[in-house]
Amino acid sequence: MLPYEGQVNEDAAAVAFIVCVNDDAYFEECQYYINRLHIPEDYKTEILAVREADSMCAAYNLAMCSTAAKYKVYLHQDVFIRQENFLYEILRRFRENPEVGMIGMVGGNDMPKSGIVFDKWNEGKIDVREPDMAYQLLFNPEGKDDAIVEAIDRCMIITQYDLPWREDLFTHFDFYDVSQAFEFRKRGYQILVPYQEQPWIIHDCGFCKLGKYDEDRRLLVSEYAGFLLSDRETEFVYDREWDELSRQLAACIRQMLEAGKWKDAKEAIQVYHQRNFKSTELEILSVMLEIHQAEGDRKQGFFDGLCSYADMYEKYVKVRFLLRRIELENKDAESRRLLDDIRRGELSCEAVLIFLVHSIVNKHRLLAILEEIYKTSGQTAAYRKVHALAEAWKEKGIPITYGRKRNRTQEGEVG
Repeated sequence: MLPYEGQVNEDAAAVAFIVCVNDDAYFEECQYYINRLHIPEDYKTEILAVREADSMCAAYNLAMCSTAAKYKVYLHQDVFIRQENFLYEILRRFRENPEVGMIGMVGGNDMPKSGIVFDKWNEGKIDVREPDMAYQLLFNPEGKDDAIVEAIDRCMIITQYDLPWREDLFTHFDFYDVSQAFEFRKRGYQILVPYQEQPWIIHDCGFCKLGKYDEDRRLLVSEYAGFLLSDRETEFVYDREWDELSRQLAACIRQMLEAGKWKDAKEAIQVYHQRNFKSTELEILSVMLEIHQAEGDRKQGFFDGLCSYADMYEKYVKVRFLLRRIELENKDAESRRLLDDIRRGELSCEAVLIFLVHSIVNKHRLLAILEEIYKTSGQTAAYRKVHALAEAWKEKGIPITYGRKRNRTQEGEVG
């Protein structure tokens, strides 16, 4: 653990965005959204990337000591800030509430004695983009006020004070968020989740890797028993054998794609679809295979001319990101070029619609844009497909999932 607390030569008019990076495509997209933020007058921002980290705590300690910025936004590379007034919102809350040490987008109360906290969040909102589906995740949707919570989710942690991250305890990538919240509370600070009319961030997340989860859970319980008081338990389920099998299966399918054996890859992916466990890598491969199958014998397919899986993945991720920008009505040069590709038919309607199904929350907005493009460009067959889909989804709203309801017992009400 670091031998001191606090920052030397603190710059109270600076905000540092601190990101652990192992995927440059995601980091570039993360920076795109940071660079779109409105910056309050007389404030400055910086982005610090930490690569090849041994643990999140070690990475965050290193970055924390590398900047004089008073305000620090610790975020994952797959978190994209869609609220352009984000800095105004965060800084106002810190200035008005000096007792608030940390802010997060999602958090919760009623932390369990077992330390299994991942389903205990009961405040906040988040725009979730998993590999296979996109939706808004809402906790306490009736709430209209900021909420004080016991801990916050790891995807984004914002601080106005510096405390060492417990790298002496947590040497992997779990529980650093809960631990840091408890460290702040030990010193008398509060943890806040702000009210968001719409989610402030997008989390383009994969599925959690739980290989070290139970080991770190035991450390949390041992160190912070005084903060873990609820008897409401959740069963922890982890299949180590399937975890290893899924890694091997993903590696085999990637090799098949590079060899052009798409039919064999399609058969192999069925092993995954027969299981109940989720794998980020295999879900991405499933969507790629879906695009290839939907295009059929199209003369110029989405993956044609790409020999390595790295190139296939790069194109897949880039188009996914750009279609999301178009959904959010961000007008930038790269998005306009993608729209031109769609207008010229260089990006197939089949591929676009599969991205829309799996990756887009506001499907109505993107469908309206696509309808206009296909209609004005004379792509009659594509227009009919999109128009039929728009009609079928006309009565459907934005996909929403609700998290656990807030427990009111701490406020004197029966929960």
